[in-house]
Amino acid sequence: MIWKQELQLQLNVEIGAASYWSELMQVQTVDGLFANGILRDPEVYLNSIPDGYIKNKARIIKSVKDQKEQEA
Repeated sequence: MIWKQELQLQLNVEIGAASYWSELMQVQTVDGLFANGILRDPEVYLNSIPDGYIKNKARIIKSVKDQKEQEA
């Protein structure tokens, strides 16, 4: 006996929240690496943080670069 059923589905999928949580996990991971001394370079740390999480991020990175140049 063969059963044939037809299903009609209507889906509403929101994908925005997943990227938000991924970014949050990235921030938490990088913060942990920096806090534990595994990641020591502030410039690498700042570049690892997704855009929008640190206000004036580009200006801060430039300031860190300038400090490195003065120390060298």
